[in-house]
Amino acid sequence: MRVKLKKLWLVLGAMAVLVGCGTNQPHSIPVVDASSPLSNKPNPLEKNTTPITKETGDEAIAQAVPQAVDEPIQPIAQQDTNSVPTGIPLDNNASGSAPLDGAVLALLTTARQQQEAGNLNEAAASAERAQRIAPSEPRVLYTLAVIRLKQGDAEVAEQLARRALSYTSSDQSELRSNLWEVVAQAREKQGDQAGADQARQQKRARV
Repeated sequence: MRVKLKKLWLVLGAMAVLVGCGTNQPHSIPVVDASSPLSNKPNPLEKNTTPITKETGDEAIAQAVPQAVDEPIQPIAQQDTNSVPTGIPLDNNASGSAPLDGAVLALLTTARQQQEAGNLNEAAASAERAQRIAPSEPRVLYTLAVIRLKQGDAEVAEQLARRALSYTSSDQSELRSNLWEVVAQAREKQGDQAGADQARQQKRARV
């Protein structure tokens, strides 16, 4: 009896195993074909990596750098060598010139400022005061000669300039050149062109 029950349990167990194998199929693992592409969509991470050739690089540089434009060179304006300097020589340490007296220097400074402001009458008065203090100072006479020339008194301007020339020394070349120019312009205003040309010859000879 026990042997029959044991065989019966073995038969039932075997049947249970066979039924389980028939109903529970194993899950199949998908196989991917490596020979075919996974997707036909473009990869957004991929960029256009077109190589930059030497020609395109040179063209970019040529466009970035502005081209030079040939512009005509403007000529430098020549200084008029025949113009009388508007500034009054006040260099107290000029070569060949003795230091000016303090009062004379102050009066010449005032005369220069008044002349630059267009106050010729006041400038002449200041220069005349300086002349009374230093009657033989060529810088004072030159200052007064320039003012008189600007006032239209060419004859007096020439006389003052020629007097100043007689007090100058050979090493005061710049002052002498300015004085000869005053003489030349004064003679031109008086209608003496030949005398003006002669004065400018003296001016060039002394420079």
